[in-house]
Amino acid sequence: MSALVVMMTLSLNSAFSAAHEKKVDIKKADYIAKEVKAGKDAKEAEKTFDGLDKNKDGVLNVAEQK
Repeated sequence: MSALVVMMTLSLNSAFSAAHEKKVDIKKADYIAKEVKAGKDAKEAEKTFDGLDKNKDGVLNVAEQK
């Protein structure tokens, strides 16, 4: 029983921390690499990035990621 409680606590803590990660600026190459690793086509990832990058500086700031 106590092992179950410990497992549930650990699971909830990791879910909570993942949901509350601080967003940081993301460079275009890093964004594309992350999306390709997740299975997305590189050209599609680049197109998506370009649409999100409102000021066209090659970096997604926190506001552009919302």
